[in-house]
Amino acid sequence: MDNTRLFLWLALAAMLWLNYDAWVRDRAPQPPAAAATTESRAAPEDDALLPNLPSDGGARGGAELPTASDATPERTITVRTDVLDVAIDTRGGDLVRADLLEYPVEKDRPDEIVRLLDYTPSNRWVLQSGLVDAAGGDAPNHVATFSSERSSYELAPGQDELVVTLEWVGGGDLKARKIYTFRRGRYAVDLDIVIENATGEPWRGAPYAQMQRVHNPVERSYTSVSTYSFTGPVLFDGESADKLDVEDLLRKPITRAATGGWLAGIQHHFLAAIVPPENEPFELEATARDNRYLLRALGPIRGVAPRSQETFSFTFFVGPKLQDQLRETANKLVLTVDYGMLTPLAQPLFWVLSWVHKLVGNWGWSIVIV
Repeated sequence: MDNTRLFLWLALAAMLWLNYDAWVRDRAPQPPAAAATTESRAAPEDDALLPNLPSDGGARGGAELPTASDATPERTITVRTDVLDVAIDTRGGDLVRADLLEYPVEKDRPDEIVRLLDYTPSNRWVLQSGLVDAAGGDAPNHVATFSSERSSYELAPGQDELVVTLEWVGGGDLKARKIYTFRRGRYAVDLDIVIENATGEPWRGAPYAQMQRVHNPVERSYTSVSTYSFTGPVLFDGESADKLDVEDLLRKPITRAATGGWLAGIQHHFLAAIVPPENEPFELEATARDNRYLLRALGPIRGVAPRSQETFSFTFFVGPKLQDQLRETANKLVLTVDYGMLTPLAQPLFWVLSWVHKLVGNWGWSIVIV
């Protein structure tokens, strides 16, 4: 019995060392991901730039707005579910803060919960979205002003879905709504941007969603394996997921055409992701400036006939790397759970571990049993 226990401890120590060694090598700096559609783009000027649209017909290219500061939002709308506490800035109608109510920063500090999205300058991490007018006119973009009937929303007991609507009124008879849908127990948030064209002329424009984040690299420590976990942007083009080095993006931004792709910013156990509609072609962009990177999904130009409306949709994921929810949110979004070189071993092992956990309800005993 004593020899068996000794061998088990030795096997466990060997597996831990192999895992640690593979993790370190996998997190070593990688060469920038190459793609046939890669091209150089201007770096982001804080919140100033709107996406470039192709100059076909009446479309514009590279419309700019005055540079916006990183000041605290003047007015926010708070949304609270059973798992999320979110702030939506009325400037842009965007997600600018997200607290994860079930995840404390440290176990011995249960009142201090993880803040994922944040509008403070030093930790800025926001999700923005909107429409770009192909003719260069007013549009419900991420610097437009939105309004809401209420300043706070909360998921009531027994309620499974919470809908938050913000409204925008442009020049003439052009109106738009941003409709966020939050669900009980879910970290995926659906967004519908509905534009109503009550004018006598057709309107043309394109949807976009983007993530801006201040990149604060984690200082690695030999005593903390978690510091070797990749922190930064990830791009999935429908075929492969690439971890992007921010230093490489400073030198050479990336643009890829993709259908069924997504963009994410990850840090250890958590992520924020932008998921465009699965069956629509989108242009995915990644670029950086100073200590900030920007990820953007830009959709095709669509027309809205006079006295009609169109809906443009995205899904955001803001939360922990719960594999079941990641799989339900988007194709291959589970790849943000990065096991590195040990993926062939770790994925089935995690599946067995999860199955045992469903039976015993305790992760400690599940590990012992496995």
